Amino acid sequence: MKFIRKLTRYICKKKNISSDINAYNHYTLFKNIIDHPLIGLYIIQDNVFKYVNNGWCKISGYSPEEIIDKMYPIDMVIPEDKEMVKSNISKRILGELPYIEYSFRKYRKDGTIIKVKAIGNKIIYKGKPAIAGNITDITEQSIIEQKLTESEEKYRKLIENSLVGVYIIQDNKLKYANQHFCDIFGYSAEEITKQITPNDLVYEEDKELVRKNIQKRINGVQQSLEYEFRGITKKGEIINLRVLGNRLTYKGQPAIMGVLIDTTELKQTENKLKESEHLFRLLLDLAPYPISVVIDETMKHLIVNDSFCKSFKLPKEEIIGKSPLELKFVHDIDLVNFINKELKIKGRIDDFEIRLFDKNNQAKDFLYSCLRFKLKDNYLRINTFIDITERNKIKQELIEHKDNLEKIVLQRTAELEEQKIDLEATLKNLHTTQEQLIHSEKMASLGLLAAGIAHEINNPLNFIHGGSIALDNYFEDHPDCDIQEASKYLDAIKEGVKRTADIVTSLNHYTRNNDQKKVTCNINSIINNCLSILNSKLSDKVSIEKNMSDDLPDIMGNEGKLHQVFLNIIHNSIQAILPKMGKISIDSWFDAKNIFIKIADTGVGIPPKDINNVFDPFFTTKEPGEGTGLGLSITYNIITEHDGSISISSKENEWTEINVVFPIKK
Repeated sequence: MKFIRKLTRYICKKKNISSDINAYNHYTLFKNIIDHPLIGLYIIQDNVFKYVNNGWCKISGYSPEEIIDKMYPIDMVIPEDKEMVKSNISKRILGELPYIEYSFRKYRKDGTIIKVKAIGNKIIYKGKPAIAGNITDITEQSIIEQKLTESEEKYRKLIENSLVGVYIIQDNKLKYANQHFCDIFGYSAEEITKQITPNDLVYEEDKELVRKNIQKRINGVQQSLEYEFRGITKKGEIINLRVLGNRLTYKGQPAIMGVLIDTTELKQTENKLKESEHLFRLLLDLAPYPISVVIDETMKHLIVNDSFCKSFKLPKEEIIGKSPLELKFVHDIDLVNFINKELKIKGRIDDFEIRLFDKNNQAKDFLYSCLRFKLKDNYLRINTFIDITERNKIKQELIEHKDNLEKIVLQRTAELEEQKIDLEATLKNLHTTQEQLIHSEKMASLGLLAAGIAHEINNPLNFIHGGSIALDNYFEDHPDCDIQEASKYLDAIKEGVKRTADIVTSLNHYTRNNDQKKVTCNINSIINNCLSILNSKLSDKVSIEKNMSDDLPDIMGNEGKLHQVFLNIIHNSIQAILPKMGKISIDSWFDAKNIFIKIADTGVGIPPKDINNVFDPFFTTKEPGEGTGLGLSITYNIITEHDGSISISSKENEWTEINVVFPIKK
């Protein structure tokens, strides 16, 4: 109270107030002001509180008795703010900072943290430096300010990061533009607000429209306006824009604040959608089967294609907006109920056979498919119909003719069985005929070779005959002869016998039965046997050159038929050479799977026009009586029977080469 009394005396003295009554009144006034203020008053000296008023106590939650000369101000400050408060108190006591205003956080007695604003001055109290000041609880204010700051920051970020362009126009200038606005036109924020006018951003043909709309809002004719125009970017590209602007007051002057959206891609999408819709309509109408779209609940038609109209013999305008029941396309209500139930459970129906009726009440059968789908807030159905009326008619006719068909099948089966027996008999006769033909060809070949073979056998017989006469004469002339001297005659007889035996053996192999099962055969041996048979045909004009592999593997085959193959080929080569001089080369070799035989001659060759016909039955270039034309045909068939192959190449008047391949015996 001494502080209040001194303050009262000081004020009264200044105001020349001498009356005790007035002094008492002022004292009472100041006491009420100090003891019941909205702010807290304090005096700090020697780092402790020397005075606090009721306002300070209410703010801090302490009583004067708990504070004065007992608590250090710094102890009530939260740790993060202690250094700042300590420094400010020290600076004011030392006179470095006589007056200061700042905020800090402190603890109340109950432990809660509040934020206060402090204002303090250096004073002399009881002859010593002190600080007199006041504090105000600004906790609520700080919370409000923080929320305002956060809100301002949130809206600032919202605008800055908006996906639409935000702008303010005033005095025909852009006072503000967010980043997206700048990005739309390709300018920087500085270029937009300092160098560019709204007019610079508008395509030439739309400038008048934009100018008028700006003036309408600035002049208050129209508070809000939404419209579209074309803009021009920094690169000179034309873009489509949609703008929504409102009139407002900005810094005391009328302005326009608005948002701008680049609709270029949207326009392109809209154009594509229009094209797509046109294409959809076109495809729908070109579809060869009826298609319709109906509302799920009412079944009223929304879309039908041309095929639908043709099928039901009604124009579109009479179908749209009406249901199949109204149009009497459906006669069976149970069918409708079944379809509705199936769609609600499964969402679709596939290839369900139904019967509908056209305008003339003519029944038609369809394979019906339907898909139920949601579009916005409504369920729709897309229906497709495949007309199977004709198919069902044919089906019915097939059912009606089923019995007749079964009879026909049974009858035809019996006929086929008879034909089968006939064919088997014919095939058997054909096989017999083929064997006879092969045998005939073999005999024909023997006939052609008969004279030569007889000559070949006659020569060794002459050896034998001559040898025997010589022996008789020798023994008559030399009854006591030495057997050694007669050996030369015996050798001649043996040679004749051997040569005769070789010819007979070769003929035996050649004439073996064609029905013989396949046995192990050596091709080199078969070729040598054929050369023995043909030896009389060779004469001095035809030389044989053999280059045959000594270890040629065996094959499985019919020995008689294989003799016939190589006898035909070599005999043809001899005939191609004679009567001129020539050579026949015979080579054989093998690999892991096959053996190969090449027989080449230097005869007359084959004309190119005939090369593809040489294996045809009865084809021959020989003179009448010299061949049947079956030799190479039979040769080809025999080789094929043995899973082999034969090929022929030739140059007319120079050479012919035949290549035969057989698989090696497994």
